[in-house]
Amino acid sequence: MSIELLVPELSGSSPSATDRPRVLHVLGSLDPGGVETWLLELARHGDDSSWAFDFCLLGSEKGAYADELERRGSRIWSCPVRRPELFAPRLYRLLRRTHCDIVHSHVHYFSGLVLRVARAAGVPIRIAHSHNSHDGSSRSWPRLIYRGLMKSLLRRSANLGLACSTPAAEALFGAGHQKNPAVHSAPYGIDLEKVRRLQPDRIRLRNEFGVPAGVPVVGHVGRLEPQKNQDFLLEVAAATATVMPQTRFVIVGEGRLREQLEAKAEQLGLLPQIRFAGQRRDVSELMVGLFDAFLLPSLHEGLPLVALEAQAAGLPLLMSDRVTEEAVVLPQTSCRYELEAGPEHWAVGLRRMLESKRLSPSEACRHLAKKGFGIGTSLKNLTARYDEMTRTMCPSHRQQSLRAEAGSGMS
Repeated sequence: MSIELLVPELSGSSPSATDRPRVLHVLGSLDPGGVETWLLELARHGDDSSWAFDFCLLGSEKGAYADELERRGSRIWSCPVRRPELFAPRLYRLLRRTHCDIVHSHVHYFSGLVLRVARAAGVPIRIAHSHNSHDGSSRSWPRLIYRGLMKSLLRRSANLGLACSTPAAEALFGAGHQKNPAVHSAPYGIDLEKVRRLQPDRIRLRNEFGVPAGVPVVGHVGRLEPQKNQDFLLEVAAATATVMPQTRFVIVGEGRLREQLEAKAEQLGLLPQIRFAGQRRDVSELMVGLFDAFLLPSLHEGLPLVALEAQAAGLPLLMSDRVTEEAVVLPQTSCRYELEAGPEHWAVGLRRMLESKRLSPSEACRHLAKKGFGIGTSLKNLTARYDEMTRTMCPSHRQQSLRAEAGSGMS
């Protein structure tokens, strides 16, 4: 089966709160992360866009990006999933009150319930967006039942599916997604002009992190969670210490595994070489001015924004083979290694990459722009999709569905 394209009855809908139509993005929080950073950049570059962005957050905290987004005119609502039995009616009331034109849900399988409520609330356009190749959970019976239920709700409630990569599309929309006209690719974009213009003070950054001149720095940015596999990164750092003992590692990010990772770094005798930098708002500056290479040993990913950012900075990038091949935009500086090859193999590869010539950010950004990874291109493509859906669906005032001939569709 495939996603059904459903157009709900529009009579009784209230007008938008501004002249611009509004899209409500649903996600966990607005703390720094790949999806959140992409949405923030879209909002920063969307002042002249025909669409206004609002946000519905399912977590208990707004997040670090919330203040800036509110200053830019976004409306932010909280609808936490603390008591699941109350979530659906609470979300329904919120959607009836906000009068959004589109609900764009970024919460993987849970988008099934979000969009089912949006359909009941009369929201005309309902988008499920897949950002990952796996939800990170086990194959237990309760989880399998949950996934099946959410996919069933998606088939009946979403009228557009977006995915950042092929593995992400398959994870949420099934193996037949290529044949389904309701499912489309939506790669991320980054602010390439900002990266081009950066001139960070390399000496100041090295002093801040206690790195002597001439010592290579390997960077990593990501939530300290199992998916990002920093445990393996520490093993690579230990293996690297035997062949390049001066090499330093800087890990940017926060998460529930921080204490555990710090304890392992101490156990491996890595504390002089490892710096846990916590959450930073200057990641681009660190990539251009401090890091000499970048490691991304994730267990699963959709299309990691941080991989695009590292390549835009001209960094040699070593990723796991679990990261989609679509993340390799600049093959001259990026490669994928099997995790099963072991940390010693990764250390050898890292040494080779550190000894290779680094691209200038200007040259790297030029390549990424040609391949469509600029934030302007990303915004243009996304809002064009919104416009197309609006033209196609909103004039209709009758219930209808259009099934795609997609074979198995969502599996």
